[in-house]
Amino acid sequence: MIDKGQLIGGIIFACIGLPILIYGIITFFNLYDFLKTAKETNGTIIDFVTTKSTHRESKISTNRTQRIDTSSSYPKIRFISQEGKTVEFISDFTDNNIKNVEGTVVSVLYNPKNPDDAKWNTKKSLLFGPLVLFVLGLIFTIVGFYSVIINSKNFHSESPEVIKQGFDIMHKQMEEKNNK
Repeated sequence: MIDKGQLIGGIIFACIGLPILIYGIITFFNLYDFLKTAKETNGTIIDFVTTKSTHRESKISTNRTQRIDTSSSYPKIRFISQEGKTVEFISDFTDNNIKNVEGTVVSVLYNPKNPDDAKWNTKKSLLFGPLVLFVLGLIFTIVGFYSVIINSKNFHSESPEVIKQGFDIMHKQMEEKNNK
């Protein structure tokens, strides 16, 4: 028998996962294109930009809601392009595992045609976003399609029996009609 809930859940998972997977792949290709033409130079961390966010966390065991404030600091990096232009940008990635102090020299990649298009050159900062998108999208897509395929196989395995029952009912009705 077809489990409609599982079928609908599978379709929803696939509809969520496929766009995320595609976006992850596009992000990888964009990164690849950027890396093909990017120039590498040294930059200096000149400041940190702190973002704060607040969210509420419910604790079921105590039946209380707790307010949690979190903050993240992103380095503001300055470098000089090959053409001599001084560029400052705020990295969209922070790494707590290295000494992020003002004055730290870091590797920077930038687009020579548009030096404002710059990234902090660490494997984590470059690959984290695309990798997370790709993996999540792949998981959701596989789970979704697997669920749909399993339901489809259940439908097809039941189909011959259902068709046979339908023919039996039609045959019975035709016999009753002919006997009248």
